Amino acid sequence: MNLQLYHQNRNRGFTLLEVLVAVVIMAVIMTTAFGALRLGSRSWEAGITHASGNETFRTVADLLRRQVAQVIPMTWVDDTQQRIAFEGTAEQLRFIAPAPQQYRQAGLFEYGIAAQRQGLATSLVLSYAPYNPESREFQVTANQQQVQLVEGLQHVSFDYFGSSTRHGSSAENRGEAPRWYPRWDISSQEYPNLIRVRMEVSEGQQPWPDLYLALPVGRKQ
Repeated sequence: MNLQLYHQNRNRGFTLLEVLVAVVIMAVIMTTAFGALRLGSRSWEAGITHASGNETFRTVADLLRRQVAQVIPMTWVDDTQQRIAFEGTAEQLRFIAPAPQQYRQAGLFEYGIAAQRQGLATSLVLSYAPYNPESREFQVTANQQQVQLVEGLQHVSFDYFGSSTRHGSSAENRGEAPRWYPRWDISSQEYPNLIRVRMEVSEGQQPWPDLYLALPVGRKQ
């Protein structure tokens, strides 16, 4: 009779040992599941950041390519020499191109693309202002407009590829093969063929490739 009662009580529930084993197994399963969830969340956030960075780069690259492709091959002539309407340094470049699309009128504008240091970060800025046909050099006017293209960069630099023949150069120098220059002087007699833009992003972000901008002219017109 007692043996029968024992078997009936055993069939009614779990022993303490069985409950402890079940709790341990459940804890292991929950720990593994939350770990996988955290890993998936971090991967998702990294993917979003990577996609956002790539989208920013594509947007800026498209804008700069369109802008530089419209460079007007102008020359300025004064009493001493003839100069091209283009100037480039490691920090900025300046040129003449048609009016921005928001200006629903014909005309030329002076443009600048520059790296501006703001504290520990660097921004890439596009500036523009109406071109004065009476001037024989680039102007800095009060009505100049600025558009911040990218912010939070570590460093921005420009290089120029072509034959940087200057006014008064010898015949030997005029035949020099094209190469990369850290600056393109306004006294050059030719426009560069390519502009290379290097934008270094913050540490931990996906690096951006060098951006190459092709000008519509290589030699002055």
